[in-house]
Amino acid sequence: MLEGVERRAYELLLASQNAIWVLNHRPVTSQEDCSNMDEEPLSKPKAIAAGMDNIEDIEDPVDVAIREKRVELWEKIWTRLARYCAPYESRFDKERLAVIWTYVCRAIYTDPTLMLIAQNYRYVTSMLSDSSMDLLTVEKLWKAIKGVHVEDIRAAVDDVLHPVRDKGDYVVVLGMRLHKELTGIPLPFHGWGHMTALFGCYSCIRKVCRTVRLGLFL
Repeated sequence: MLEGVERRAYELLLASQNAIWVLNHRPVTSQEDCSNMDEEPLSKPKAIAAGMDNIEDIEDPVDVAIREKRVELWEKIWTRLARYCAPYESRFDKERLAVIWTYVCRAIYTDPTLMLIAQNYRYVTSMLSDSSMDLLTVEKLWKAIKGVHVEDIRAAVDDVLHPVRDKGDYVVVLGMRLHKELTGIPLPFHGWGHMTALFGCYSCIRKVCRTVRLGLFL
């Protein structure tokens, strides 16, 4: 029953933005993982680090296990996003961050639960920093983030490079416009860099990125 109510609320939310087209978007799942990204966090989750033994003697073991699992998933999420970042010295550092946040929003907007929960936050960073989020939601977020298709990454780059357009449908998620269609404008050369940073399979990238503007380099 709750799932049906949630689905209806999701549909009404999309309708309020004239974005029913989102319902026909393919699920955020990958048939195979060809992105060359492992799932190991860069650091050991704090909740299972040394010093937790005494707490575990007092707390319910089930609560401890849930907390440790949640922290582990947060570590995986932030590790994966950190690996997408450009070097701080790069002049495209801020643009890459914008692509990453837009990519996360595209992971969120096709999942009814995540889309509804996102209404409680103003920015994507606020949602990704909420340590009080329950385990089920964090699991959904992790699966959505690691399961985004290469087509969605291409669209995220297009969203960032061309955020405001004269026409075309879009949905707003955490303050970011996610457009239904690509502009059709060839990527600038550094756009290819964004694509390869977020998705390591060049064969997949070539399927969605056929033209690159090289004017600045000729």
